[in-house]
Amino acid sequence: NNLIRFTVEGDGFIAGTDNGDQNDPVSLKKPERHAFYGKAMAVVQNTGKAGSIRLKATAEGLPDAMVEIRVEK
Repeated sequence: NNLIRFTVEGDGFIAGTDNGDQNDPVSLKKPERHAFYGKAMAVVQNTGKAGSIRLKATAEGLPDAMVEIRVEK
């Protein structure tokens, strides 16, 4: 149940996060989420412009993960 922090760079923003735990009281709009059975997700929305979005996930004791998403108009 690591705490995962999501950050976005570029032409997008975090629209929400979730982990599938129906009993999790944390707001779905927070950019961080405790993993539930090892899983968490971030929903990324673009700003309406073409470009790139870089989503990064960090958690203490785990390697950082990053994905780049190309946005075309």
